[in-house]
Amino acid sequence: MAVGRNPFSRLILGTYDVIFGRPRSPIEVAAQFLPGKTFRRLFKATPDRRQLVAVVARELKRTEEDLLLEISQRCEMRYVGQVPALALCDLPNGLSILELRNAGAMPLVVDGKASALACIDPVMVKALLFGQRKIDPSISLCLAPWRVISQALDISERAWLEADGMRSKRAEAEAIEMAQAVLLQIVEEAEGYGASRCKLSVRPEESGYSFVTIDGKTATGKLSSEAQAMLALALSRGRDFLRALVRTEGTTIENLMCVATADEFLVTWKAPQDQQGSNVGPASMSADLPPSVSVSEPSAVSPLVEPTKQVMIIDDNPTFVRVLRKFLEKQGLEALVAFDGKEGMRRLVDAAQVPGLIICDVHMPSMSGIDFVRALRADPRLAPVPLIILTSDEEIEIELQVLSDGADQFLRKSEDPRVLALHARRLVDSSRKKAA
Repeated sequence: MAVGRNPFSRLILGTYDVIFGRPRSPIEVAAQFLPGKTFRRLFKATPDRRQLVAVVARELKRTEEDLLLEISQRCEMRYVGQVPALALCDLPNGLSILELRNAGAMPLVVDGKASALACIDPVMVKALLFGQRKIDPSISLCLAPWRVISQALDISERAWLEADGMRSKRAEAEAIEMAQAVLLQIVEEAEGYGASRCKLSVRPEESGYSFVTIDGKTATGKLSSEAQAMLALALSRGRDFLRALVRTEGTTIENLMCVATADEFLVTWKAPQDQQGSNVGPASMSADLPPSVSVSEPSAVSPLVEPTKQVMIIDDNPTFVRVLRKFLEKQGLEALVAFDGKEGMRRLVDAAQVPGLIICDVHMPSMSGIDFVRALRADPRLAPVPLIILTSDEEIEIELQVLSDGADQFLRKSEDPRVLALHARRLVDSSRKKAA
């Protein structure tokens, strides 16, 4: 009858099937040390047959090693008390650590070859390894305690996992190092055109980058699939990735911000004073960096209207936007509209010039007003833009939060929109005076 969790252990009234032949099973021999009733009780209580010799030894108040040594003599098999761990390169082809564990066995390797197989039960090995042609049937079998075999398997498995993890870490570190070189190459190129920020996309279908030159044109570049994969991995590390990006010439990457999606970023940096606006172009790129990045010639873009007369409204309520826009126009202001924080941030990043004011709702999909405030103030180019935060909430905590994060004014939507329009006019005028 089949017993226990392992189908390979079959015992019929204390003796194994004769189809496996000699040598006799250690379990069969162990049964001779106890009364039949006691052994059957232990047998039923021990579904893991690899543990059975140790269970019998405890019942006899003996150690597993001592009992198994006597069993090996009765079985006319060699006994080994120590089983060394196995190097991955010494694992027989087609054999896994799990299969060895299930069979309760461990190869004994000498000069790179398995000279013997230490096991707790040769019957188990014959059923699981010889029968499945996982190992050469002519190999010599010897007995060893399951505790010793299990420890050797555990040590081997941990060593293999650690080695595999180290290989993965080395490969990842190399990829991140290459990604840093690619990003610094992009920075050098943009910096040569007088830029101090660029937009970077690592979407597989449209990976590339763009930046606005000192004369208001947009330059774009494409990334190879290899560079895209490396940058996607590295940028997922966020600020840990940026800490290593300090160039010896002095340019320091100071901000990395997700613009719209998880694979679209805004990168800004500080450049030495003598390099800003040098407009040296792509020829200044380091020849030592990987040729994974290419850049197209700058293409002209239409200049935007005077920024101090523009107000960007970011709100997901079209009715409110329509009403507010009318009152802003009555104040001589031009309204730009975005219906969520991510769309608004994307448009601000892409714009050659910034608006004179931003009005943003607190509760929006994709990016809340609170997250928008933090993202805006983290961008050196956009940080000076005045910002009004709107909400329908009456909670003072939200007002304190957005004001502490950098909002210039906090207003409730329940107020007359004419009041909001007047506040907008005042902040735009103040921004214009500062710009002058």
